[in-house]
Amino acid sequence: MQSDTPVVFLGDSNQSVNNFRHQINDSSCDKRSPCKFPVEMPHAAMPKQIEWYSTYRLDPLTVAFIQDVTGIRMVSKRTDTSVVRWGVKITEPNTLVMARTNHSVLKIAMQYKNANIRVMGGVRIASILKAASVSAGQNAMAKTASKLKQNGQLGSMLKFLTEQDISIKELKDSPTFCVSTIHMLKGFETSNTAVHADVFEAAAKETQAKTMDRIDRSVLFVAISRHKQSLTILIDIPEPVEQNTGPAKVQSTLDHLAALIYTKN
Repeated sequence: MQSDTPVVFLGDSNQSVNNFRHQINDSSCDKRSPCKFPVEMPHAAMPKQIEWYSTYRLDPLTVAFIQDVTGIRMVSKRTDTSVVRWGVKITEPNTLVMARTNHSVLKIAMQYKNANIRVMGGVRIASILKAASVSAGQNAMAKTASKLKQNGQLGSMLKFLTEQDISIKELKDSPTFCVSTIHMLKGFETSNTAVHADVFEAAAKETQAKTMDRIDRSVLFVAISRHKQSLTILIDIPEPVEQNTGPAKVQSTLDHLAALIYTKN
């Protein structure tokens, strides 16, 4: 409508399926069939790229938050608003907690064990934890497994993860308090969500690396756009650090941050 030259529209550029766009060049399609891609110059009055991401699913407040965090520009077609908050505790009912790594899922499951949190892929994570308990490795899962074993809690944790396993179909049919890696939630959305800090940390590292890949940044975008009513950004509190002399130093809590609700100016 704005130009007399052909216009090419690329759908959601944040989808991983579009990562191939960085691999195409004008010298070859593959090793066997060289080819050339003709480039048409746009009309003088036509910008080379128009960013426009209209959404009927996300509310204006979420759109403003996503733009501040990711730089992705969107326009919301909704009139109601949701809540975005920072905190260390889950306060909304039937919250879906999303993390990037299996270890973060395990830690959340341990934290909310008494609340009977369900674990997506719980059987799989239990097998990973069991294998890590007999491993000589020093990764995060191995260290946690070793600590559970020393405290005599490994068996009960393996049983809990197995019994609390839940599938995405079960979660869709009956929303409940649950934790999962974001990679297991393709296109899933629910009323209340929480996002673990490891999702933000991975996206920050990818940005600092100045790589053309956008895998972790796309994961972040997906994670903070899955809620309908509320989003909680989970903040990790460091465990107490033992001192050489005197008792362990207890970190102060950040519970008051739960009152900080993101508002659009």
